Amino acid sequence: MYLHSMQDRVMLTGRHMVRDVSCKSCDAKLGWIYEFATEETQRYKEGRVILERALVTEIESFDDGLPSAAPPPIIDNNN
Repeated sequence: MYLHSMQDRVMLTGRHMVRDVSCKSCDAKLGWIYEFATEETQRYKEGRVILERALVTEIESFDDGLPSAAPPPIIDNNN
């Protein structure tokens, strides 16, 4: 996850300071994170990440750049 610079946005629930959230692998926008809410009743959102369902794509797997884990050793207790 990559966080973009903070922006002031007026949303349906009031004015908020937010950052867009992107995939660190492909840089696709995924949603936003609430950094600050100007209205006291909206402060519970601070620090919460909102993923937009229409922007998130599920895949079977991805290349994280880490080496593959070796299979666990086979232990034969009969010998």
